[in-house]
Amino acid sequence: LEMFLLQDLDYVENPDLGPVAHERRVMFEQNIKDAGMTDTLDHFYKTLAAGGYGRDVMVVCRKTSN
Repeated sequence: LEMFLLQDLDYVENPDLGPVAHERRVMFEQNIKDAGMTDTLDHFYKTLAAGGYGRDVMVVCRKTSN
């Protein structure tokens, strides 16, 4: 979604644009998949991740007794 900030679709400053950015991302992915370019999409996201773009996930767990 960060690439939408570069396209003057600032969903951070204007939260009403969030659904628009999400819809565009979904359409972007679907168009690439429909074109049979899933490998290209995977490469695209791996390249973004290598550059530090994307999301982080933190999981906090606690062991419980059985």
